[in-house]
Amino acid sequence: MKDLIRTYFDAQIPLYWTVWRKNCINTKILMPLRWYGNGDQSDPLYLHFSRIVNLTIHFMLFAAINSCLWFFQNLGQTWSSLKVFTGIWILLLMVHLTYVIIRKPASEAEKLLEKE
Repeated sequence: MKDLIRTYFDAQIPLYWTVWRKNCINTKILMPLRWYGNGDQSDPLYLHFSRIVNLTIHFMLFAAINSCLWFFQNLGQTWSSLKVFTGIWILLLMVHLTYVIIRKPASEAEKLLEKE
C-alpha cells in the first residue's frame, strides 16, 4: 500500500512542479525586499522598513497573544476586562499603523515634483 501511495505522489509532483514553473515564468514575481550589509540609520528608506518590520512584529504579537486569551476565555477561564484589553491593543495598533504611514519617506517621483 505504501508503494502505491508513494508511486501516486511521485507521479503527481512533476505535474505540480511543471504547472508552478509555467506560472512563474509567465508572470512577473517580485522578490521580497532584501537589505544587504549593515543598515544606515540616517537613511530614511532604511528607517521606514525598520518601522514596517516593527509594526509587523506588533501585529504578530497581538494575533498570537490575543487569540490565546480568547481561546482560554471560551474554555471557561473568565477575564472580565478582556474586551477592554483587546480594544485598547487594537487602538494602539491603529496608532502604530498611522505613525508608520505618516512617517513614510517621499518617493523619488514626489521629490522631483516638489523641486518643480
